[in-house]
Amino acid sequence: MDLNYSFNQYRKTQVSTADQGKLILMMYDGAIGFLQQARQRLEARDIPGKGLYIGKAQSIIAELNSSLNLEKGGQIAVSLETLYLYINNQLSMANIKNSAQQIDNALKVIKELREGWRAIVNKPQGQASLYEKASVGTEVQSVL
Repeated sequence: MDLNYSFNQYRKTQVSTADQGKLILMMYDGAIGFLQQARQRLEARDIPGKGLYIGKAQSIIAELNSSLNLEKGGQIAVSLETLYLYINNQLSMANIKNSAQQIDNALKVIKELREGWRAIVNKPQGQASLYEKASVGTEVQSVL
């Protein structure tokens, strides 16, 4: 059996059985991993590889952004949208300029957001209200 196929099946099972908070964390983890790969590819002067991994991270950020509920989310959703747009801008510029600093800027924000979500996921009373305000779309499997 193909190891890559097995890993992909495992990932799909993980995604399909995770709750919303865990899905958000998985998406952040995916973006962080892809940006670490992009940084490594940039350092190795593998420009196509760098672009590939930045694109994967941007797809995750776009999915997170498009799944925000701006009507119910109020200022939280607006703030998240602003941060996602900033991240996307940093990644676009990193891709164009081959800038490790801009990848690092995006990584810093994503890691901080991930830690905030981790704290929320670990507090059951905080989950319900925040999930209503900033939810994840159902197309998570295609992004990861």
